[in-house]
Amino acid sequence: MQKRLTLLNLVVTVMLLAGLVLAGCKPSPTPTPTEAPTEVLTEEPTEEPTEEPTEEPTEEPTEEPTEEPTEEPVATPILDAAAAYFSEGMKLTTAEAVYENLNDGDASNDPLILDIRKPEDYEQGHLPGAVHIGAANIFAPETLAALPTDQQIVVYCYTGQTAGQVTAALNLLGFDAYSLKFGMPSWAIVSGPRWSDDMSMAYPLDTEPYEATEVYALPDPLGATVEEAAAAYFGEGMKLITAEAVYENLNDGDDTNDPFILSICKPEDYEQGHLPGAVNIGAGALFSEENLSKLPADRQIVVYCYTGQTAGQVTGALNLLGFDAYSLKFGVASWAIREGSPRWNDDMSMGYPVDTEAHELP
Repeated sequence: MQKRLTLLNLVVTVMLLAGLVLAGCKPSPTPTPTEAPTEVLTEEPTEEPTEEPTEEPTEEPTEEPTEEPTEEPVATPILDAAAAYFSEGMKLTTAEAVYENLNDGDASNDPLILDIRKPEDYEQGHLPGAVHIGAANIFAPETLAALPTDQQIVVYCYTGQTAGQVTAALNLLGFDAYSLKFGMPSWAIVSGPRWSDDMSMAYPLDTEPYEATEVYALPDPLGATVEEAAAAYFGEGMKLITAEAVYENLNDGDDTNDPFILSICKPEDYEQGHLPGAVNIGAGALFSEENLSKLPADRQIVVYCYTGQTAGQVTGALNLLGFDAYSLKFGVASWAIREGSPRWNDDMSMGYPVDTEAHELP
């Protein structure tokens, strides 16, 4: 019995060993096909073809063609009016022409005559039919409204210089105005100042030519319209300066206060001799933006011609445009007498009869 049990134990042991051996030889369990993590096909985040941010073609900011600031030309009613008037030539008339007009038997073409002298000189004698109005009052709205737009206007003063300033402004306003050359004495010598050669200071003239090389910003006009600017300028009184005052300024040892001197004489007369340092620009060419920008807005400008007649007109317009301009009284002759330069002498007076009756605007 004992033997049988031992044999049975041996058999069981052998069977167990055999089972173990067989189990080790079995291929290791191929894990249930969980298919190697082929990582759910999330196709590596190639981030939906948002086609690499080529940032919507916002066409690189080529900043709207604002065409380089070529600085728009300065267009103002005053500059436009001045350019139009002076490019056509300034308007002056002679005593002889006015006399012939008044006596041609046709009253329909007679001019309106404005006397801008002092009231007491008007009372002593004036051109026939002349109306007395001071320069400042001419540019009052009610006076401008009373002036004819379809009739020639003749303006006169003592010598033609201040009448020139008024005449220029009237033309810029669209009136057909003329300055009486040499003023009242050209009609008849009655009263008031006039030129004589012994008034010349005989200062030395310069023969070296000068060019305006600086470029300045244009000043602001005295008003938005010609009417506003004229009322502002003439309301303060017209600007004239003497040769003596200019000479003293140029020789006071202080260059910083020297004026800019502008000659509007003919080039050939400028070459013969001019005020020291003067630049020559003709009145017809002056009123362009290019030429006006050669004039300093922060300095006094002295304008001169032969006798002050045309320099007066230029000075009036420059002041309306905002420049600090002065007309040289009696022109270059007041500085020095140049051979052949025109100037007044009493033999030029026509000696026509004068009127002493007061007249009003129609």
